[in-house]
Amino acid sequence: MTKTIQPTPEFLKFAAKLHQDIFEIHNSPEEALETALNELSKAEQLSLRDFLESAIRSQLSDESLYAWWIDSSADVFLEDPRQVRPFYQQIVDLIPQR
Repeated sequence: MTKTIQPTPEFLKFAAKLHQDIFEIHNSPEEALETALNELSKAEQLSLRDFLESAIRSQLSDESLYAWWIDSSADVFLEDPRQVRPFYQQIVDLIPQR
C-alpha cells in the first residue's frame, strides 16, 4: 500500500495568493513570493516550510509534486514538473527559521 501525501491547508492558502500578475507587479520573484507569504501567519509559514521541506526530500516524483501545484488555485504556471522542487525550495528559503 502506497501512502499518499496531500497538500496542507497552508500550502493551498499560499498557492491561492499567487495570482496571475503577482510577478509583474513586484520588482523580483522573491518580493512576489514574500508578499504572498506575508498573507500567512508565522505559524502557517512554519507549517508550510516544514511541509515543503518534507516534500522536497521525499521520494515523491516531480510529477506528483507538480500535481499539487496544478490542482491548487494558484494562477502562476510552472511549465515543467522538473521546476517544482527548485520552486518549492525558493519558497522554503524565504521563510525564516523558527
